[in-house]
Amino acid sequence: MARPKRLAVIGLDSATIDFIERFAQEGRLPNLARLMERGLRTETISVMPVGTAENWRTIVTGAYAGTHGVTAMSLGRRGDPLEKRRSAFFSDNCRAEHLWEVAEKAGKKSLLLKYTGSWPPTTPGITQVDGFGDPEWNIHEISPRLCFASYPLASNPPHVTSPQWISRAYEVRIAPASGWSNLPASDLPPLETALRFIPRTYDAKGPTEYSGKEKVFSVAIIGDRERGYQAAIFSEDKDAANPRSVALPLGRWSDWTEAVFELPEGQRTGLFRLKLIELSPDGSRLKIYLSQIFPTTGWTQPAPLAEELVAKIGPYQELSGILGPWLSYWVDEDTILEEVEYQAHWLAAAARYLLQNKEWDLFFTQWHGIDHMDHGFLGGIDPFSNTYDPDREALCWHIIEKTYEQADLIVGAVLDSVGDDTLVVLTSDHGHLPVRANLRMGLSLGIKESYHRDDVNEQLARHGLLAFQDGPYGFPVVDWSKTKACVTRANYVEINLKGREPHGIVEPAEYEEVRNQVIKILDAMQDPETGDHIMTWTMKKEEARFLGIYGDGVGDIVFFAKAEYSRPHQDKLRFRMLSGNHHFYLPDVKFDLGMMHAVTIFAGPGIKSGVKREQPINMVDIAPTAASLLGLPAPANSEGRVLMDLLAEPPAAGKALGGDERQVAT
Repeated sequence: MARPKRLAVIGLDSATIDFIERFAQEGRLPNLARLMERGLRTETISVMPVGTAENWRTIVTGAYAGTHGVTAMSLGRRGDPLEKRRSAFFSDNCRAEHLWEVAEKAGKKSLLLKYTGSWPPTTPGITQVDGFGDPEWNIHEISPRLCFASYPLASNPPHVTSPQWISRAYEVRIAPASGWSNLPASDLPPLETALRFIPRTYDAKGPTEYSGKEKVFSVAIIGDRERGYQAAIFSEDKDAANPRSVALPLGRWSDWTEAVFELPEGQRTGLFRLKLIELSPDGSRLKIYLSQIFPTTGWTQPAPLAEELVAKIGPYQELSGILGPWLSYWVDEDTILEEVEYQAHWLAAAARYLLQNKEWDLFFTQWHGIDHMDHGFLGGIDPFSNTYDPDREALCWHIIEKTYEQADLIVGAVLDSVGDDTLVVLTSDHGHLPVRANLRMGLSLGIKESYHRDDVNEQLARHGLLAFQDGPYGFPVVDWSKTKACVTRANYVEINLKGREPHGIVEPAEYEEVRNQVIKILDAMQDPETGDHIMTWTMKKEEARFLGIYGDGVGDIVFFAKAEYSRPHQDKLRFRMLSGNHHFYLPDVKFDLGMMHAVTIFAGPGIKSGVKREQPINMVDIAPTAASLLGLPAPANSEGRVLMDLLAEPPAAGKALGGDERQVAT
């Protein structure tokens, strides 16, 4: 039987087999179509909870969440307050062995291109580009996306694991321009404004309030008497001829520019671009969107690789927090899609360059674009979703289609750069469902008045187990001195236990009583319109072990909602609404449009071609199967099985494919 010599893992976050097959048949995905033609495709059951942090770890370890330790998108540490959460995407959160660590022991070289949850690098021998992967923020960024306007802006609240102190929306003042040189001719008196913000940075342990020195940029506003003010110049020193000064044409992106920022660890050069979103003809109304500011160094191993990639391909940008500007009405859908497309093209180019110019035996990459756009727009194509608007259906279909097309570019870049001796494994971490009802499942981040009456935390508050108080940014926070139980993350209710939590008020003797009360509250939750019960499963944490959910990172109570219920941001006056979700459901649910199953495609030497597996595989099966095909032992903590039925010619009876006979399925 032919055996692959190399492995290429392509991760497409949230991709599903139904959309891949649909768009491939329409001719939109030529590269995915040829990959399916070459290999075996299958639906895949995610580990629970069905989140990004959990499943990308499982894909490369073969371990359930309780085993690798990443049991939610955010994790607490014993002794920290319940509201203090650390992003689960730091690599040291994972306690299980990765495929690339197995390979390094065997003398093989691995290449990681933005593989989620792998930063900081876990071994010195791998070549790596970024790999933090938290959907809301990036540890390397000098600044997240910002917006400046001559009027007040809404600012969507920070994610639970993102640095809470970042201010993203700024109101600016417009005045007559002064002190500028080399401005283009303007029939109207030039105007100006200042863009001021404080850059932030974080240490390797997570968000820490390191404040850099305030940075000030200037913007000159110019125009003519016939059309009014209709363009601007962005500059750090008020010299329009400075190579770092860039023109801001209305409605279009500027060229990339760079600036030096003073951060606690020293000076860092950052790259960014801007978009003049709005400029009234009289110059009184202005809105400028500033992209994520990403440094030129510090996000690769070896370190010089970052500058090499910027020189060869262009500035690197992450999609972390990409939906916030849209949710807050800073930008339109076209702007968000342009940023998604930029990163897809960058990753495609980087994949080609790295695969063709660096040594590697194993390659891993992951792209988050589909997940972001599903969260934002999936409900817009589903007539049964409460976020559906027939006037926006075509737009939402366009966004979903275009995002899959960008993913196809990345797939094509990899396929074109690997040989016939390579096992290609394309996989997603989970599927996605359109939102069909307005239930906030976790610690709501909207304004208090917008709480749906069937929010879990609102129900806990109604029964006297939780209390809110006013917090920063105009959003409520939990009053722990009066709170016995609360959802702060994932599918978990935490008990504010005295002696365990810093602000605990629940006596140990009362613990079981409070847990039983919470379960009764959750089980009694009903849709006010239909009377249907909302929860599928509620259980104590020790009862969830058979689901692969166990360990210190699990809350006191575990719950799963029916697929019709979700956690959209809902405040029609201040924010748009998210319309897709996956976090709170069981992994085996399907709608007419949207499904929770992930997708996996195996292609390469010895693999069946053009076949669709009838039954789904389990996410834990991917790592041991890939290792076995390469002749490597399975990762040390792997709990999956080797998938024998994907082989065109099964090995002789009783013979293992690779180095670990324990993994052979019978």
